[in-house]
Amino acid sequence: MFEIELKGTSEKIGEQRGNLLKPVITIFMEYLMKNSNFGFSECIDWALNWKNKIYESFPELAKEIKSSAKISGIEENLLFAYNFRAWNALCKHPSHPDCYNIGFSDKNTGPLHGGILEDGISYIIEKITPQDGFEHISISLPGTVWCVRGMNERGLTCGQVSAFPGLYTGESDFIFGTQDYARSYFILRHIMQYCENVEEAIRIFKKFSGMGTFMFADKNDKIAVVEKAGELTGVRFCENDYIISGGHYLCKDLLLKLSGKNIYHIPAEGHIKRHYAIFRLVKENATSLKLMKKILTSCKEEEGQFCNDITQCATIGIPKSGQFLVAGHVPCRSEFKSFVFK
Repeated sequence: MFEIELKGTSEKIGEQRGNLLKPVITIFMEYLMKNSNFGFSECIDWALNWKNKIYESFPELAKEIKSSAKISGIEENLLFAYNFRAWNALCKHPSHPDCYNIGFSDKNTGPLHGGILEDGISYIIEKITPQDGFEHISISLPGTVWCVRGMNERGLTCGQVSAFPGLYTGESDFIFGTQDYARSYFILRHIMQYCENVEEAIRIFKKFSGMGTFMFADKNDKIAVVEKAGELTGVRFCENDYIISGGHYLCKDLLLKLSGKNIYHIPAEGHIKRHYAIFRLVKENATSLKLMKKILTSCKEEEGQFCNDITQCATIGIPKSGQFLVAGHVPCRSEFKSFVFK
């Protein structure tokens, strides 16, 4: 996977990103936004409706976008729309996308947080050393301030999965709003830069509206999943052999609140098969780094088929040793590269 290093103030980080990635950002924007059902104009209008909220909530990230736009010559509002994932958030689509997180502990290494990104988009690795906050590794879409998978110098890991209430996003937009989905990418990056542990990450997510399921692990032996549906928050901790988060909600309290709003959330068949595959593998094998790698790189349907043609990368965070492992597109054909925080 392509890697870049970014250092300094928010403005400097944005400038470096804009300088390094201008051609790539331009290509991605034209492909994703111009070829969507909406085009540039409606994507920009949608993003402008809540641009000021990002300045209020995540000013350091807004500064990065602004300085990237200035140095690269890309129109600022267009880059904001791109960062708000407007081409995707505006679309009505099934509410059970892929991507996955798996958490369990190894008796030798402690908590392990594994995950995959399943998408039709290529991601990159950013090694960020901010003037304000913690050094962190962030996997993101080129030219965005996001973090969809990551780890920081304190050993806190994160992993995002798209999830929406109901069977289709359009069915519940009037209650939850697709801006909650786009905001989640900003929240994760903010957490990587400013939070030290799982409890702090949970507090941040409770503070903001969001959409999706998010796994965290830390060096205090905690692994947790936060499930967001707008302002509603569900939290699950790893209290048994393992914990998962996919494109579906599993927190009973959250599901009860959704049903009270006449929103019924039913896991897709593929997710049920994956859940069963993990259950069986964990029961038949000792939880270990070896098992996590096996799961994430397996192309076999009976093992969840986490490695396939749309798997952009697989990651494993090992909080206690400060290691973050990344394997690129179709992980079974890629070796895990280790990033280590000292």
